[in-house]
Amino acid sequence: MKRIIAFLFIAVISMAVGATPQKPSPNLIILYMPIHRSVGQLRLDQAGQLHGVRLHLLQALNRDLKPFGIQLRYRITKQGELPIGRCIDELARNRYQAYLGLGVSPERKKKGIQYSRIPLYTVPNVLWMLKRNAFPFKNLSSLKGKRIGIVHGKPILVQPEIEKILILDRSASTPENNVKKLLHGRVDAIVDPLSSTGTVVLKMGLQDQIEFCLTCLPVSEAYIGYSPAVPESIRAQVDRVIETLSMSGEIRNIMFGQLLNKLKKGLMNGKK
Repeated sequence: MKRIIAFLFIAVISMAVGATPQKPSPNLIILYMPIHRSVGQLRLDQAGQLHGVRLHLLQALNRDLKPFGIQLRYRITKQGELPIGRCIDELARNRYQAYLGLGVSPERKKKGIQYSRIPLYTVPNVLWMLKRNAFPFKNLSSLKGKRIGIVHGKPILVQPEIEKILILDRSASTPENNVKKLLHGRVDAIVDPLSSTGTVVLKMGLQDQIEFCLTCLPVSEAYIGYSPAVPESIRAQVDRVIETLSMSGEIRNIMFGQLLNKLKKGLMNGKK
């Protein structure tokens, strides 16, 4: 196992020359990660600086992983932000070793992607409505016959039996476009994760005009995805750190605490 870990470390360092200015300790295992824009969670600006709550999450993980000689680092390249498909392909080829906040899919597993044993965090799939056009809502069946905006390319976020009674509008290419469709009455409601549409609502100054429900839909789980070359012993140690941070509530607070506080005026019936 020591030989495997040593080989992984050498391979990672050889692929990431120039990625970080300081030289890592010979005993430090670094798992490099690609950069894929996630609205409200991670973005790379024109100056090459990263922004978003995932950086705070990364800081917490690395703080608790440091005693075990493991660190996760974003690798900034000339390509900048990468499409998610390329991130997965290069993760499978061990060009990168990890990905924070990855959803599980059969296609990714076929490529050899490994996952953390427990979710890194759960993403609330939120129902968003304009207050002036809000309709009575008791449960998911209340959405029958309603036109629901979902960003193109995102998976359907509700149960199969409910999907059959919805009118799904997938024409919006971004969360911003989806919110604009809601404002102009072209959809009755939006189904989208808290972090993406929530960030857009705040950016557009609509937090007093839009209400949302956190408890209406099932959550999506986001894991750490790994290259097939990352040893199980390393994944297991990261799992233990994730479990501790999750139980303390630190991860949820990092990912959604500030956002929820800013959006709380629109929380339907005070439900959390």
